[in-house]
Amino acid sequence: MDKKSKKALILDDNDSVRSVLEALLIREGFEVTAFSGGDQVLELLKDEKSRSEFSVILLDILMPGTNGMDVLKAVKAQEDMAEIPVIMVTTKDLGEDLMDAYQIGADYYLPKPFTPKQLRYGLQMVLNPNGVEVEPFTFE
Repeated sequence: MDKKSKKALILDDNDSVRSVLEALLIREGFEVTAFSGGDQVLELLKDEKSRSEFSVILLDILMPGTNGMDVLKAVKAQEDMAEIPVIMVTTKDLGEDLMDAYQIGADYYLPKPFTPKQLRYGLQMVLNPNGVEVEPFTFE
């Protein structure tokens, strides 16, 4: 995947987690758009040009107001976004939540706390679903 075309959308209400995700992704050549609230993401989804430009979306489930599951539903409901890989990054690790996320359309589930290696694995899984080689990630 061309490094210049990699764009990530992050939703997490925890400033520290959002900053870590953003730093790791930027280091690997992603252009990052990060939000602390689900309502902000839903507002972005109204803009047809913006909503389909992302390579990957990372969502926290537990959020005040509009949570990550609500955003996941909205993303998967948009025809031009339905194929964008979504990684759920969350402390909420109950089996039913995992199954709900996958049934709605999540592509990977990364429980917090995570290591850079776990994030790299998740990104490679969702961005390389057919086994085509991608540039190796270098964070650690």
